[in-house]
Amino acid sequence: MQRVLIFLLVGFLFYACNDYVQSVDPLIDQVEDERLTDASQVIFLTKGVQQRMATTVALAGMLSGGLSDEMVFDQDVPNATFPTFREIDEGNIEPDNNSIDGLFTNLSEARYFAEDLIRRLGEISDADPEQEREAMYTSYLVSGLMRQYMASYFGLNPTEPGGVINAGPFIPASEMYNLALEHYQLALGKASTDDGGYQGRVVNSLIARVHLLAGNYSSAATFAENGLVSGDEAFSALYTTQSPNDYYFGGGRGRTQWIVDFRFNDYITADPAEANRILIETIEGSSGTIYYRQAAFPEQTSPYPIVTWQEMSLIIAETSLRNNDSGRALSAVNSVRAFYGLGTLSAIDMDTIITERDKTLFLQGHRMMDEKRFNQWHLPTGTWQVLRIGEREINANPNLGG
Repeated sequence: MQRVLIFLLVGFLFYACNDYVQSVDPLIDQVEDERLTDASQVIFLTKGVQQRMATTVALAGMLSGGLSDEMVFDQDVPNATFPTFREIDEGNIEPDNNSIDGLFTNLSEARYFAEDLIRRLGEISDADPEQEREAMYTSYLVSGLMRQYMASYFGLNPTEPGGVINAGPFIPASEMYNLALEHYQLALGKASTDDGGYQGRVVNSLIARVHLLAGNYSSAATFAENGLVSGDEAFSALYTTQSPNDYYFGGGRGRTQWIVDFRFNDYITADPAEANRILIETIEGSSGTIYYRQAAFPEQTSPYPIVTWQEMSLIIAETSLRNNDSGRALSAVNSVRAFYGLGTLSAIDMDTIITERDKTLFLQGHRMMDEKRFNQWHLPTGTWQVLRIGEREINANPNLGG
Protein backbone atom coordinates (compact mmCIF):
# COMPACT_ATOMS: atom_id res chain seq x y z
CA MET A 1 0.00 0.00 0.00
CA GLN A 2 2.84 2.38 0.87
CA ARG A 3 4.52 1.72 -2.50
CA VAL A 4 1.25 2.48 -4.31
CA LEU A 5 0.89 5.81 -2.49
CA ILE A 6 4.46 6.77 -3.34
CA PHE A 7 3.87 5.89 -7.00
CA LEU A 8 0.68 7.94 -7.12
CA LEU A 9 2.39 10.89 -5.42
CA VAL A 10 5.31 10.81 -7.87
CA GLY A 11 2.91 10.60 -10.77
CA PHE A 12 0.91 13.55 -9.48
CA LEU A 13 4.05 15.64 -9.01
CA PHE A 14 5.25 14.77 -12.51
CA TYR A 15 2.03 15.91 -14.17
CA ALA A 16 1.76 18.95 -11.92
CA CYS A 17 5.34 20.00 -12.68
CA ASN A 18 4.83 19.35 -16.36
CA ASP A 19 1.78 21.60 -16.37
CA TYR A 20 3.64 24.23 -14.34
CA VAL A 21 6.63 24.26 -16.69
CA GLN A 22 4.38 24.65 -19.69
CA SER A 23 2.78 27.73 -18.16
CA VAL A 24 6.04 29.53 -17.31
CA ASP A 25 6.56 32.87 -19.05
CA PRO A 26 9.56 33.23 -21.40
CA LEU A 27 12.90 33.99 -19.72
CA ILE A 28 13.59 37.66 -19.13
CA ASP A 29 17.31 37.49 -18.28
CA GLN A 30 18.28 34.88 -20.86
CA VAL A 31 17.32 34.08 -24.43
CA GLU A 32 16.60 30.55 -25.63
CA ASP A 33 18.89 29.66 -28.50
CA GLU A 34 16.16 29.09 -31.06
CA ARG A 35 14.72 32.56 -30.46
CA LEU A 36 17.98 34.09 -31.71
CA THR A 37 17.45 32.67 -35.18
CA ASP A 38 15.08 35.46 -36.09
CA ALA A 39 15.24 38.54 -38.28
CA SER A 40 14.70 40.78 -35.27
CA GLN A 41 17.94 39.50 -33.71
CA VAL A 42 20.35 40.09 -36.61
CA ILE A 43 21.68 43.43 -35.32
CA PHE A 44 21.99 42.01 -31.79
CA LEU A 45 23.95 39.00 -33.03
CA THR A 46 26.20 41.17 -35.19
CA LYS A 47 27.06 43.33 -32.20
CA GLY A 48 27.78 40.16 -30.23
CA VAL A 49 30.39 39.13 -32.81
CA GLN A 50 31.94 42.59 -32.70
CA GLN A 51 32.04 42.57 -28.89
CA ARG A 52 33.81 39.20 -28.69
CA MET A 53 36.25 40.39 -31.36
CA ALA A 54 36.98 43.41 -29.17
CA THR A 55 37.70 41.29 -26.09
CA THR A 56 40.21 39.37 -28.21
CA VAL A 57 42.21 41.97 -30.11
CA ALA A 58 43.47 44.27 -27.32
CA LEU A 59 44.33 41.28 -25.13
CA ALA A 60 46.20 39.68 -28.03
CA GLY A 61 48.11 42.91 -28.59
CA MET A 62 49.04 43.14 -24.92
CA LEU A 63 50.15 39.53 -24.40
CA SER A 64 52.05 39.35 -27.68
CA GLY A 65 53.65 42.70 -26.87
CA GLY A 66 54.74 41.23 -23.54
CA LEU A 67 56.31 38.21 -25.20
CA SER A 68 58.10 40.50 -27.65
CA ASP A 69 60.60 43.18 -26.62
CA GLU A 70 57.88 45.84 -26.71
CA MET A 71 56.79 45.55 -23.07
CA VAL A 72 58.35 44.35 -19.83
CA PHE A 73 56.97 42.79 -16.65
CA ASP A 74 58.89 44.11 -13.64
CA GLN A 75 57.73 43.38 -10.10
CA ASP A 76 59.28 46.64 -8.91
CA VAL A 77 56.25 48.27 -10.53
CA PRO A 78 53.33 48.56 -8.07
CA ASN A 79 50.54 46.06 -8.83
CA ALA A 80 52.74 43.93 -11.13
CA THR A 81 51.87 40.61 -9.53
CA PHE A 82 50.68 38.10 -12.15
CA PRO A 83 53.11 35.14 -12.43
CA THR A 84 51.49 34.30 -15.78
CA PHE A 85 52.66 37.67 -17.14
CA ARG A 86 56.17 37.03 -15.87
CA GLU A 87 56.21 33.68 -17.70
CA ILE A 88 55.22 35.42 -20.93
CA ASP A 89 57.84 38.14 -20.51
CA GLU A 90 60.60 35.57 -19.95
CA GLY A 91 59.36 33.16 -22.63
CA ASN A 92 59.20 30.36 -20.09
CA ILE A 93 55.51 29.62 -20.45
CA GLU A 94 53.91 26.87 -18.38
CA PRO A 95 51.11 24.76 -19.91
CA ASP A 96 48.58 26.07 -17.35
CA ASN A 97 49.10 29.78 -18.07
CA ASN A 98 45.56 31.06 -17.57
CA SER A 99 46.24 34.49 -19.08
CA ILE A 100 46.97 32.83 -22.42
CA ASP A 101 44.08 30.40 -21.93
CA GLY A 102 41.77 33.39 -21.54
CA LEU A 103 42.93 34.83 -24.84
CA PHE A 104 42.64 31.46 -26.56
CA THR A 105 39.07 31.11 -25.29
CA ASN A 106 38.09 34.61 -26.41
CA LEU A 107 39.61 34.04 -29.84
CA SER A 108 37.87 30.69 -30.27
CA GLU A 109 34.54 32.13 -29.15
CA ALA A 110 34.84 35.11 -31.51
CA ARG A 111 35.46 32.74 -34.41
CA TYR A 112 32.57 30.49 -33.33
CA PHE A 113 30.12 33.37 -32.86
CA ALA A 114 31.00 34.70 -36.31
CA GLU A 115 30.49 31.37 -38.02
CA ASP A 116 27.36 30.60 -36.02
CA LEU A 117 25.85 33.88 -37.21
CA ILE A 118 26.47 32.82 -40.81
CA ARG A 119 24.63 29.56 -40.04
CA ARG A 120 21.69 31.42 -38.50
CA LEU A 121 21.44 33.80 -41.45
CA GLY A 122 21.00 30.77 -43.69
CA GLU A 123 17.92 29.84 -41.64
CA ILE A 124 16.36 33.32 -41.59
CA SER A 125 14.26 34.03 -44.64
CA ASP A 126 12.97 37.51 -43.87
CA ALA A 127 16.05 39.42 -42.68
CA ASP A 128 16.47 43.03 -43.73
CA PRO A 129 18.87 42.87 -46.73
CA GLU A 130 21.22 45.57 -45.43
CA GLN A 131 21.30 44.10 -41.93
CA GLU A 132 22.02 40.69 -43.43
CA ARG A 133 24.81 42.06 -45.62
CA GLU A 134 26.42 43.85 -42.67
CA ALA A 135 26.14 40.72 -40.53
CA MET A 136 27.78 38.58 -43.19
CA TYR A 137 30.53 41.14 -43.78
CA THR A 138 31.27 41.29 -40.06
CA SER A 139 31.16 37.52 -39.63
CA TYR A 140 33.46 36.71 -42.54
CA LEU A 141 35.88 39.47 -41.50
CA VAL A 142 36.03 38.33 -37.88
CA SER A 143 36.35 34.64 -38.76
CA GLY A 144 39.27 35.57 -41.03
CA LEU A 145 40.84 37.85 -38.42
CA MET A 146 40.69 35.17 -35.73
CA ARG A 147 42.45 32.72 -38.04
CA GLN A 148 45.16 35.29 -38.71
CA TYR A 149 45.56 35.83 -34.97
CA MET A 150 45.71 32.09 -34.32
CA ALA A 151 48.40 31.71 -36.97
CA SER A 152 50.38 34.72 -35.78
CA TYR A 153 50.26 34.41 -32.01
CA PHE A 154 49.81 30.78 -30.97
CA GLY A 155 51.72 27.52 -31.25
CA LEU A 156 52.20 24.05 -29.79
CA ASN A 157 55.98 24.34 -29.72
CA PRO A 158 58.25 27.32 -28.98
CA THR A 159 59.02 28.06 -32.63
CA GLU A 160 56.07 26.47 -34.44
CA PRO A 161 53.20 28.95 -34.92
CA GLY A 162 49.73 27.75 -35.73
CA GLY A 163 46.52 26.70 -34.06
CA VAL A 164 43.41 24.57 -34.00
CA ILE A 165 39.77 24.99 -35.01
CA ASN A 166 36.86 23.18 -33.37
CA ALA A 167 39.11 20.71 -31.50
CA GLY A 168 40.60 19.63 -34.81
CA PRO A 169 44.20 18.80 -35.68
CA PHE A 170 46.99 21.33 -35.38
CA ILE A 171 47.09 23.66 -38.41
CA PRO A 172 50.50 25.24 -39.17
CA ALA A 173 50.58 29.01 -39.61
CA SER A 174 51.05 28.83 -43.38
CA GLU A 175 47.83 26.84 -43.79
CA MET A 176 45.97 28.94 -41.24
CA TYR A 177 46.90 32.10 -43.15
CA ASN A 178 45.38 30.58 -46.30
CA LEU A 179 42.17 29.88 -44.38
CA ALA A 180 42.14 33.49 -43.20
CA LEU A 181 42.48 34.68 -46.79
CA GLU A 182 39.51 32.55 -47.85
CA HIS A 183 37.30 34.23 -45.24
CA TYR A 184 38.59 37.68 -46.11
CA GLN A 185 37.68 37.11 -49.74
CA LEU A 186 34.14 36.26 -48.64
CA ALA A 187 34.07 39.43 -46.55
CA LEU A 188 35.24 41.43 -49.54
CA GLY A 189 32.22 40.16 -51.46
CA LYS A 190 29.93 41.54 -48.74
CA ALA A 191 31.64 44.93 -48.33
CA SER A 192 29.38 47.96 -48.56
CA THR A 193 29.15 49.93 -51.78
CA ASP A 194 27.63 52.92 -49.99
CA ASP A 195 30.55 53.95 -47.77
CA GLY A 196 32.99 55.24 -50.34
CA GLY A 197 34.70 51.85 -50.42
CA TYR A 198 35.87 51.96 -46.79
CA GLN A 199 34.84 48.42 -45.85
CA GLY A 200 36.52 47.06 -48.96
CA ARG A 201 39.71 48.93 -48.11
CA VAL A 202 39.63 47.48 -44.59
CA VAL A 203 39.48 43.93 -45.96
CA ASN A 204 42.17 44.61 -48.55
CA SER A 205 44.35 45.92 -45.73
CA LEU A 206 43.90 42.76 -43.68
CA ILE A 207 44.65 40.65 -46.75
CA ALA A 208 47.81 42.68 -47.34
CA ARG A 209 48.94 41.98 -43.78
CA VAL A 210 48.47 38.23 -44.16
CA HIS A 211 50.48 38.19 -47.39
CA LEU A 212 53.25 40.20 -45.71
CA LEU A 213 53.41 37.77 -42.78
CA ALA A 214 53.41 34.83 -45.19
CA GLY A 215 56.27 36.34 -47.20
CA ASN A 216 54.17 36.93 -50.32
CA TYR A 217 55.52 40.43 -50.89
CA SER A 218 54.14 41.05 -54.37
CA SER A 219 50.59 40.21 -53.24
CA ALA A 220 51.08 42.21 -50.05
CA ALA A 221 51.99 45.26 -52.13
CA THR A 222 48.99 44.85 -54.43
CA PHE A 223 46.45 44.64 -51.62
CA ALA A 224 48.11 47.38 -49.57
CA GLU A 225 47.80 49.72 -52.53
CA ASN A 226 44.06 49.01 -52.46
CA GLY A 227 43.85 49.24 -48.68
CA LEU A 228 43.29 52.09 -46.26
CA VAL A 229 44.64 55.46 -47.33
CA SER A 230 45.55 58.69 -45.56
CA GLY A 231 42.34 60.23 -44.26
CA ASP A 232 40.70 56.88 -43.53
CA GLU A 233 39.85 56.21 -39.92
CA ALA A 234 41.45 53.19 -38.30
CA PHE A 235 39.33 50.07 -38.22
CA SER A 236 39.07 49.72 -34.46
CA ALA A 237 37.54 47.60 -31.73
CA LEU A 238 35.27 49.54 -29.38
CA TYR A 239 34.92 49.14 -25.62
CA THR A 240 32.71 50.08 -22.69
CA THR A 241 33.27 50.21 -18.93
CA GLN A 242 31.48 46.85 -18.75
CA SER A 243 33.78 45.41 -21.42
CA PRO A 244 36.98 47.48 -21.14
CA ASN A 245 40.12 47.65 -23.23
CA ASP A 246 42.49 45.11 -21.63
CA TYR A 247 45.40 47.53 -21.66
CA TYR A 248 43.65 49.70 -19.07
CA PHE A 249 43.77 47.05 -16.34
CA GLY A 250 46.78 45.14 -17.68
CA GLY A 251 49.27 47.82 -18.60
CA GLY A 252 47.62 51.17 -18.03
CA ARG A 253 46.16 53.58 -15.55
CA GLY A 254 43.67 51.10 -14.13
CA ARG A 255 46.47 48.72 -13.16
CA THR A 256 50.06 48.81 -14.34
CA GLN A 257 51.54 45.36 -14.73
CA TRP A 258 53.19 45.75 -18.12
CA ILE A 259 55.51 48.70 -18.71
CA VAL A 260 56.98 49.64 -22.07
CA ASP A 261 60.60 49.07 -22.97
CA PHE A 262 62.92 51.99 -22.15
CA ARG A 263 63.80 52.44 -25.82
CA PHE A 264 60.48 54.15 -26.44
CA ASN A 265 61.41 56.96 -24.09
CA ASP A 266 64.83 57.03 -25.77
CA TYR A 267 63.10 57.61 -29.11
CA ILE A 268 61.33 60.64 -27.63
CA THR A 269 64.49 61.92 -25.99
CA ALA A 270 66.27 61.80 -29.35
CA ASP A 271 63.38 63.56 -31.11
CA PRO A 272 60.65 65.10 -28.92
CA ALA A 273 58.23 65.07 -31.87
CA GLU A 274 58.12 61.27 -31.49
CA ALA A 275 55.77 61.88 -28.56
CA ASN A 276 53.10 62.46 -31.20
CA ARG A 277 53.06 58.78 -32.12
CA ILE A 278 54.63 57.08 -29.07
CA LEU A 279 52.18 57.79 -26.27
CA ILE A 280 53.74 57.01 -22.89
CA GLU A 281 53.80 58.41 -19.36
CA THR A 282 56.01 57.93 -16.31
CA ILE A 283 55.31 55.72 -13.32
CA GLU A 284 57.48 55.31 -10.25
CA GLY A 285 58.53 51.87 -9.07
CA SER A 286 58.68 50.75 -5.45
CA SER A 287 62.44 51.35 -5.50
CA GLY A 288 62.01 54.90 -6.81
CA THR A 289 63.01 53.93 -10.34
CA ILE A 290 61.13 55.76 -13.08
CA TYR A 291 59.44 53.50 -15.61
CA TYR A 292 57.19 54.21 -18.57
CA ARG A 293 53.74 52.87 -19.24
CA GLN A 294 51.56 53.23 -22.30
CA ALA A 295 49.22 56.20 -22.61
CA ALA A 296 47.82 55.17 -25.99
CA PHE A 297 44.80 53.62 -24.26
CA PRO A 298 44.25 55.87 -21.24
CA GLU A 299 40.62 54.94 -20.58
CA GLN A 300 38.59 51.78 -20.22
CA THR A 301 36.70 52.86 -23.33
CA SER A 302 39.75 53.69 -25.47
CA PRO A 303 39.34 52.11 -28.95
CA TYR A 304 41.97 49.66 -30.13
CA PRO A 305 43.17 49.95 -33.75
CA ILE A 306 42.99 46.66 -35.62
CA VAL A 307 44.32 48.01 -38.91
CA THR A 308 45.33 51.52 -40.04
CA TRP A 309 46.36 53.38 -43.17
CA GLN A 310 49.77 53.92 -41.58
CA GLU A 311 50.30 50.16 -41.50
CA MET A 312 49.47 50.01 -45.20
CA SER A 313 51.98 52.75 -45.99
CA LEU A 314 54.66 50.83 -44.12
CA ILE A 315 53.78 47.64 -46.00
CA ILE A 316 54.11 49.57 -49.25
CA ALA A 317 57.45 50.92 -48.04
CA GLU A 318 58.77 47.48 -47.11
CA THR A 319 57.61 45.72 -50.25
CA SER A 320 58.90 48.57 -52.43
CA LEU A 321 62.31 48.38 -50.79
CA ARG A 322 62.39 44.61 -51.27
CA ASN A 323 61.68 45.33 -54.94
CA ASN A 324 64.58 47.83 -55.08
CA ASP A 325 62.29 50.85 -55.34
CA SER A 326 63.80 52.99 -52.60
CA GLY A 327 62.09 56.13 -53.87
CA ARG A 328 58.62 54.68 -53.40
CA ALA A 329 59.65 53.27 -50.02
CA LEU A 330 60.95 56.62 -48.83
CA SER A 331 57.83 58.43 -49.97
CA ALA A 332 55.58 55.97 -48.12
CA VAL A 333 57.53 56.26 -44.88
CA ASN A 334 57.66 60.05 -45.07
CA SER A 335 53.89 60.22 -45.54
CA VAL A 336 53.50 58.49 -42.17
CA ARG A 337 56.10 60.69 -40.53
CA ALA A 338 54.42 63.84 -41.85
CA PHE A 339 51.13 62.79 -40.26
CA TYR A 340 52.83 62.83 -36.84
CA GLY A 341 54.67 66.10 -37.47
CA LEU A 342 58.07 64.42 -37.89
CA GLY A 343 60.81 65.50 -40.24
CA THR A 344 61.34 63.79 -43.58
CA LEU A 345 64.01 61.17 -44.12
CA SER A 346 66.41 61.43 -47.01
CA ALA A 347 67.56 57.81 -47.14
CA ILE A 348 66.05 54.45 -46.29
CA ASP A 349 67.04 50.84 -45.71
CA MET A 350 65.41 47.84 -44.06
CA ASP A 351 66.64 48.87 -40.61
CA THR A 352 64.76 52.13 -41.10
CA ILE A 353 61.60 50.21 -42.01
CA ILE A 354 61.94 48.06 -38.88
CA THR A 355 62.37 51.11 -36.66
CA GLU A 356 59.48 52.99 -38.27
CA ARG A 357 57.23 49.98 -37.72
CA ASP A 358 58.38 49.79 -34.11
CA LYS A 359 57.39 53.40 -33.50
CA THR A 360 54.27 53.74 -35.65
CA LEU A 361 52.64 50.40 -34.79
CA PHE A 362 53.38 50.81 -31.08
CA LEU A 363 51.28 48.32 -29.02
CA GLN A 364 49.18 47.28 -32.02
CA GLY A 365 50.22 43.63 -31.91
CA HIS A 366 52.87 43.58 -34.65
CA ARG A 367 56.18 43.53 -32.83
CA MET A 368 56.23 39.82 -31.96
CA MET A 369 55.88 38.84 -35.63
CA ASP A 370 58.30 41.52 -36.77
CA GLU A 371 61.02 40.28 -34.44
CA LYS A 372 60.71 36.84 -36.00
CA ARG A 373 60.33 38.07 -39.57
CA PHE A 374 63.51 40.13 -39.32
CA ASN A 375 65.41 37.52 -37.29
CA GLN A 376 65.74 39.78 -34.25
CA TRP A 377 64.27 37.61 -31.50
CA HIS A 378 65.42 39.00 -28.16
CA LEU A 379 65.09 35.99 -25.83
CA PRO A 380 67.51 33.05 -25.51
CA THR A 381 67.26 29.97 -27.69
CA GLY A 382 64.70 27.52 -26.35
CA THR A 383 62.27 30.12 -25.06
CA TRP A 384 58.77 30.47 -26.47
CA GLN A 385 58.39 32.69 -29.53
CA VAL A 386 54.61 32.18 -29.64
CA LEU A 387 51.89 32.05 -27.01
CA ARG A 388 51.67 28.46 -25.88
CA ILE A 389 48.48 26.51 -26.58
CA GLY A 390 47.67 25.35 -23.06
CA GLU A 391 46.84 22.06 -21.44
CA ARG A 392 43.14 22.91 -21.27
CA GLU A 393 42.91 22.75 -25.07
CA ILE A 394 45.34 19.84 -25.33
CA ASN A 395 43.46 17.74 -22.76
CA ALA A 396 40.11 18.44 -24.43
CA ASN A 397 41.33 17.86 -27.99
CA PRO A 398 41.85 14.22 -29.01
CA ASN A 399 43.96 15.42 -31.97
CA LEU A 400 46.47 16.96 -29.54
CA GLY A 401 46.69 14.03 -27.14
CA GLY A 402 43.59 14.68 -25.05
